[in-house]
Amino acid sequence: VTCYAWNAQTYLGDALRYISAKNVPPNFAKEPSGDLNVASTSHLSFESDLGYGVPKLVMKADEFVVTEGFDREDIVKACLECVRRVLPAKMIQTPLTFSASAENKEWMGKIVDEFNRHDRSKVFFGREP
Repeated sequence: VTCYAWNAQTYLGDALRYISAKNVPPNFAKEPSGDLNVASTSHLSFESDLGYGVPKLVMKADEFVVTEGFDREDIVKACLECVRRVLPAKMIQTPLTFSASAENKEWMGKIVDEFNRHDRSKVFFGREP
């Protein structure tokens, strides 16, 4: 999961989109390596709206699939850790909402609830870089 666009000046909307952006590195192999970003291959995406009203933070998981070799909960938690890292101070307490298929709604809802209760000044998943 890509948490940062190291060579870009970005605003929050771009930073959130980069979390699930395809990452296909150049190589000289006979076969292309394909997308290396698990958020992208799992079909998770994030949106925000700072707008004029209440800020919104949304995870879209309607087409979520588990990328082979990864645990479904770890995929979602790693993505939410990236969200935590790119949030500006004025959105640090903004609750995350989400959309997901019926088969994923219950278990994802538990992770989203945990994320919303979590102190976002501290690591949610993994460790600090």
